[in-house]
Amino acid sequence: MAAVGADEFVEAQAVTYSNPKHFSGFFAVLKNLQADGGFQDVTLEVCGRLFPSHRLVLAGVSPYFRTLFSVGLQDDHVSVQEPCLDPNSIQSILQYAYSGELQLATDELEDIQRLAVAAKFLQVDFVCETCAALLEAQLDTGNVVQTFLFAVSNDIEKLRVSSKAFICRYFPRVSMTEGFKDLSPDQFLDLISGDELDVKSETMVWEAAASWVQSDESARSAHLPEILQKIRFPLLTQADIEIIKSHKLISEPLMAQIATHIQPNYESEGDSGGPPEGSRKRYGMTAEEMLLIFGACHTDSAWEDLRAGRLASAEELDGTLACYSPLTREVYSMSKPGDTCPAAVVATPSGDIYAIYTTSAPRFLQYDHFGSCWVERAAPLMWPRHPRELICSHGCLYLFSDDDNTPVQQYQPKVNQWFKVASVSLDDDTVCVSLSDRLYAIGPERTMRYDHNIDSWESLNASLRGKLDGIANAVSCGGRIFCIDYDLTKMMSYNPARDKWKTATSELPDCSYFHLVVSESRDELFGLASRPPDPDQPLVNKFLYRYNQGAHRWEHLLDIPNRLSVFDTYCCLAARMYPPALGGGDDFPDLEESEEDSDGGSHDDDEDDDGDDDDQNEGPSETDGQ
Repeated sequence: MAAVGADEFVEAQAVTYSNPKHFSGFFAVLKNLQADGGFQDVTLEVCGRLFPSHRLVLAGVSPYFRTLFSVGLQDDHVSVQEPCLDPNSIQSILQYAYSGELQLATDELEDIQRLAVAAKFLQVDFVCETCAALLEAQLDTGNVVQTFLFAVSNDIEKLRVSSKAFICRYFPRVSMTEGFKDLSPDQFLDLISGDELDVKSETMVWEAAASWVQSDESARSAHLPEILQKIRFPLLTQADIEIIKSHKLISEPLMAQIATHIQPNYESEGDSGGPPEGSRKRYGMTAEEMLLIFGACHTDSAWEDLRAGRLASAEELDGTLACYSPLTREVYSMSKPGDTCPAAVVATPSGDIYAIYTTSAPRFLQYDHFGSCWVERAAPLMWPRHPRELICSHGCLYLFSDDDNTPVQQYQPKVNQWFKVASVSLDDDTVCVSLSDRLYAIGPERTMRYDHNIDSWESLNASLRGKLDGIANAVSCGGRIFCIDYDLTKMMSYNPARDKWKTATSELPDCSYFHLVVSESRDELFGLASRPPDPDQPLVNKFLYRYNQGAHRWEHLLDIPNRLSVFDTYCCLAARMYPPALGGGDDFPDLEESEEDSDGGSHDDDEDDDGDDDDQNEGPSETDGQ
């Protein structure tokens, strides 16, 4: 096609140009007008306090005011006299309306609750949802019942669900608080009727019930027959039942009622094949620590794609997250936070699981155990291009990355916000780990420690220089830090009391990749080993080992099923899980398992790099050679 000359006619066409600063500039002008009192055309009166403002802004942020002004209200003075409104809340809502920012004092929960109620009445959704999210983040055993009652009375459903789940998860501790007695009979009965209570024994449910009744015995003793119907007597021993029968709250008629519940009625099972409600275990009775393996395929077709090489890496798997129980050797499925392996994932000592994704859809997520889903949390200050690790320490999460601007970011769950903290230089071989609520950055040349009190890093005297060429991964266990190198030649241990590194073992399992995993509940060190069945085959078999600190050796425990074996790189951690809230293992193909591995590691000399046998606990026991 010939070029069109400058003097030739060109057919007109519509072209749109956008000003990216238009909305920010527009609202900046509105904010200034409000501050200067310019063009204000309406005055709100709440509890005798006046708030001059603009109809346009109020109608834009609140459907309540939009409806009020649209029906023809022309008065320039509007008195809003509602019990749920107070001047401070209106001031905060107006500040948000003119700036898009909401400032909250996180330690003033009653003020946040009042603001949530006012925002709900005025239909300012962002303010109400933000307040509810902050109240959820602030939940603890002391305030959760009051927050639950607040959510129920004000019909804030999401907060009601999350606070009830918190009560169930920490039921033994919550039931001992004064606020627990404020639950109504219907609320209490609904609570103890569910499977979700995290209790080790059914006696905890009865003890909580007896305490609740005795807090107002004259009014609540009438509810004892209903309470006894909720107690799962088949889960109690005969001795436990006798203790309940001898309780001063139990009368003769109630003893007869108890007798009818002692033997479970299995005829009521029906076609489900499962136990009747009265004999179903509570969540806490089945909870156990499991291995969470990201990247496990859950369909035969996906497995065949892996074997045939049609997928280049585990990150391309659109599968579920596998949970594997070393205790029962059962496989469970868990909802996956994304279509790829996360860039970083961590399990906190309290059992919360967080994952961060920085690929096509950057997200920061927390796992909801009882909802069996992932919940999005606040985004980091800056999404890192190359995230390194997500570490839990001192009640916060720390995200380490290679980015120069924000190499370290701190997430505070109590306020659901990220903060920038003191940075530390991270080279390719530096790993980060938490020990006794202290952060450590460990590299071949130096060991750094973070001081939370003054927000700074200090260099320690201990160094791995000349002892370990590169660090593959590191964990803390038993008051020490353990790390291994990429070549799997040795494992080093760090004693913080002595500020000293020494060799823990020079013999690791024969494998291509070894991932250290810590059992928080048992305070034991485990290792997940990968071994390719064929040099040309990207799929690997996995084997679980346990480290015997007294004998200084890795001991083979069991083989992980082949159906949970994918690529030589994977993401794995240990976390306390609730089997009833997980999916079944049928989601994974039933493949032939690997042959039993008999290589259990071997003893090694107690090698101390400086020749100083300074830690009696780290040497082999006297009986090892007998």
